[in-house]
Amino acid sequence: MGIGAQKAGTTWVFSRLQQHPDVVFPAGKEVHFWNLHYKKGTSWYFSRLGASPRKKVGDITPAYAILPRPRIEQLAEACPDTQFFFILRNPLERAWSLAKMNAGILFEATRDIDFEGRPGLEIGDLSDAWWKSQFRMKGSLVRGMYDKCLNHWLSVVDGDRLAVLDYEELLENPRRFLNAIAMHCGIATDWFDEQPDSFFAEKVFDGAQQPLPERFKPFLCKLYGESIRNLSTRLKRDYSHWLD
Repeated sequence: MGIGAQKAGTTWVFSRLQQHPDVVFPAGKEVHFWNLHYKKGTSWYFSRLGASPRKKVGDITPAYAILPRPRIEQLAEACPDTQFFFILRNPLERAWSLAKMNAGILFEATRDIDFEGRPGLEIGDLSDAWWKSQFRMKGSLVRGMYDKCLNHWLSVVDGDRLAVLDYEELLENPRRFLNAIAMHCGIATDWFDEQPDSFFAEKVFDGAQQPLPERFKPFLCKLYGESIRNLSTRLKRDYSHWLD
């Protein structure tokens, strides 16, 4: 089960894992049972996933990262043999990526509306106040506070069941990154070892490439600085470079 983080390569991981002959995602990506459909009951959930004794059954839903502790306890009780993974991405970059996605939705919605003599909005039409309002949205903030997310999860699930990986490692060596997830989840790596480099280099969704503007970094560092320091202490890893 992939529990996050949002905008941290989970779609790519899903697209690679689902091609493995020993892995199946019967309900597709992002089932959203534990955060949106819980009242339908666990029988509904497991019926969606199906029974596949010879294959590993997966659910990758990044929204699970921000589940409250009582729901995580219910999940862990219902899925006692499940292995979990959580991909961390620089929360400043993650917030920018989400804001760009929301901007894209806005651009699409306005493409047939005349704006200053041309159709639709463009990225330069959005004010700094608009971008900062995106960064401050609770839905964005809570997904980037990895220290709080992991505190909830690791208070319920043993650390050896939850692999915490870094998005930077995916970019640096996608083959090694995917093999790490496979080994953690008990998936044979032989099939991946046979795949050409192009299998790992393929991009599933490559959003707009505008980098995070320098003018927004102090604002985002203030939003996430304490969380990043707490995360470094919690995992005994140095994430201070995220604030550079």
